[in-house]
Amino acid sequence: MEIVRQMKGPVHAIFVPVGGGGLIAGIAAYVKRVSPDIKIIGVEPYDANAMALSLYHGQRVMLDQVGGFADGVAVKVVGEETFSLCRALIDGIVLVGRDAICASIKDMFEEKRSILEPAGALALAGAEAYCKYYGLNGENVIAVASGANMNFDRLRLVTELADVGRQREAVLATYMPEEHGSFKRFCELVGPMNITEFKYRYNSDKERALVLYSVGLHTKSELEAMIERMKSAQLQTINLTNNDLVKDHLRHLMGGPIKC
Repeated sequence: MEIVRQMKGPVHAIFVPVGGGGLIAGIAAYVKRVSPDIKIIGVEPYDANAMALSLYHGQRVMLDQVGGFADGVAVKVVGEETFSLCRALIDGIVLVGRDAICASIKDMFEEKRSILEPAGALALAGAEAYCKYYGLNGENVIAVASGANMNFDRLRLVTELADVGRQREAVLATYMPEEHGSFKRFCELVGPMNITEFKYRYNSDKERALVLYSVGLHTKSELEAMIERMKSAQLQTINLTNNDLVKDHLRHLMGGPIKC
């Protein structure tokens, strides 16, 4: 509790990454005894939410499958004793997506030059989502940044998704006719928005090409207006920003159709 004693003012909440539940159960058991007013909030990925589902149903739930991006918390079922403790002691669970985790990894690197593993950034992403949802301002919160299990090869994916997680970038697909002047027309419809990534492959067997690209965002309305311009010009456009499968395999999708 040394960190708590160093803070000015009371601690509102402690955010803890949740896998099998051992870490948060231990923290909750101690903190609730010495400072029962501090909220203990667990954080899980959307695709590895065994504790959230177990607490909701009042019994341990085993997941059919579990996402492996935050591998430090990728478990199908929580522990029996840890579930019992969490059910009695913790104050809730926050669920976050992979993009938000990547954004938190980037934020920590830019501020502290420390690289968190996805499971370690999980609590930070959950704390930000919680504070934003409840409009907390000026409160003391703690995020447990555990672990050091960052695979070097995964850094590429993290850097690609970080701006998406902060809603600074959107991933799109547009069908463009294979005819003279179509690319110029496409650029005019994109307008003032910055294209941060662009993938196009000519297909002589098709009358139209599939263009995969990313654009930098300023506001949600700008993105909606751009997509509407594309549709008005008969250019079918699909927003893939929230499609994790597409973002995982974006470099391998060229030359084939997209079915959403």
